[in-house]
Amino acid sequence: MSKELYNNKSQEELRNILSDKQVELGKLTFIKSDPSQKTNSSSLTTLRRDIARIKTLLNQSSK
Repeated sequence: MSKELYNNKSQEELRNILSDKQVELGKLTFIKSDPSQKTNSSSLTTLRRDIARIKTLLNQSSK
């Protein structure tokens, strides 16, 4: 999801998206630690970037 789409979300929507993305990141990180599973490193990078963007927007809106 692009940065612009996050700007148009309410705080509650951002919290829900953040929660979902953190769960997804946790699953991918767990899978990555299992050598029999293959994960896409770019997926991890994208998720981490999205989580950082959402946290930044939430922090900015709470000030």
